[in-house]
Amino acid sequence: MTPHRGPVADLERHDERQQQTAWLAGQDSDYLLKLLRGFKVKTAFDLDGTMAVASQPLSDEDIQNLVQFLASLSPEQEMSASATSRRSG
Repeated sequence: MTPHRGPVADLERHDERQQQTAWLAGQDSDYLLKLLRGFKVKTAFDLDGTMAVASQPLSDEDIQNLVQFLASLSPEQEMSASATSRRSG
């Protein structure tokens, strides 16, 4: 398949990213802690390995702080932040 160029390619890449987006806001903190620790020690996996790579430099304290932050968000806040980052990126 020939890669698309221009706006069509941008829309396809956006759609692929959105389909692979994990919704973490408002999840149970125990679930998030287990998941993020699992990514770090490579016992949990995501589709493209992004979370495993991103979690490697995190200390346990970083993970706990991130879990507290994510668990405190509502899903609507995450969707809003995600849309803003896509517009600026």
